[in-house]
Amino acid sequence: MKLDFVGTYAFNRSLQVNSAGLQRELSKVQTELATGRVADIGSALGYQTSRSVNLEAQIDLFDQIKSFNGVLTNRLTTMQDAMNSIVDGANGFMGEMGAAIGGHMDRSVLQGFGDKLLGTVTQFANATFNGEYVFSGVNTDVKAVIDFQGADWDAAKQEIEDAFQAHFGFASSDAQAATITKTDMETFIDGPYADLFNDTNWNQMWSGASDRGVRSRISSREIVENPVTANDAGFRKVVSAGVLLQFMAGTSAGGNALNAAAESAMTQSANGLNDLANSQGRLGVIEQRVSDAQDRIAIQKNLLNEQLNSLIGVDQYEVATRLNQLVINLEASYAASSKIQSLSLMNYL
Repeated sequence: MKLDFVGTYAFNRSLQVNSAGLQRELSKVQTELATGRVADIGSALGYQTSRSVNLEAQIDLFDQIKSFNGVLTNRLTTMQDAMNSIVDGANGFMGEMGAAIGGHMDRSVLQGFGDKLLGTVTQFANATFNGEYVFSGVNTDVKAVIDFQGADWDAAKQEIEDAFQAHFGFASSDAQAATITKTDMETFIDGPYADLFNDTNWNQMWSGASDRGVRSRISSREIVENPVTANDAGFRKVVSAGVLLQFMAGTSAGGNALNAAAESAMTQSANGLNDLANSQGRLGVIEQRVSDAQDRIAIQKNLLNEQLNSLIGVDQYEVATRLNQLVINLEASYAASSKIQSLSLMNYL
């Protein structure tokens, strides 16, 4: 009897190839179901692949700008909060000073008012965000306003003393200072003292801020510059008011001169509050522009996502159906392979 050659290799190999193909297709479909996109963009789109790449690049750019705008919004909020605190401090100062003016102006009272006001300004004008001084313009690593103690303050006080002596002809601690009239003191405050807070002296004596604000791109076509720094008039006037009281508290000036200083400090603070309100308004304009840019970005991004989805999006129901069928086919393939592997040569005899 002649016995033909019988083997299971061909059957087994065929099923292995089929199972491998099903596994690859299953992995592809699972990816599509998870991402909502075709697994192989190049194969699916062909020559339109570059369009898909461009759309994704634009979406990524919008995401980056939107994220940066979120940081910028927090920075602007920090600035607004700091200015609100300075405004509150100046308002409190004016209320307390208003009650003190007209009575006996004690030097210790002036000193206390000056210290409190300058402490508020120093704390909040030197506010930071992510380690940067927000009111220093582009000089973000430099304090916006000097500390009113130490070498910087000593140098500034000496400049005031020099101006005082040049104007009156004697030192502020001299007994003759008690004879200074209210009119004479007003002339000094409005002249030589005010000059110490002009543009040049402000940057040399009191502030490390730059006039130029930090510039930020808030959309693909729009760049804004922060319009508020410690060089703004509001900061100068409030600082000038506090410094004047601190300096005069250490002089030998009489009551008339001290009252003149107190009234001037009140006026400067009031004017400073108006200027700070203007600064807050300008900052508010930038905040609104950033908010509007965020809204536009959201709209543009949605449009781009719709275009991208029309290119590489998949029908989730269809993909789920394909996935179920592939699982069924793969299980059948595994079952057949297992059945063949269990066959014995005796089955062919």
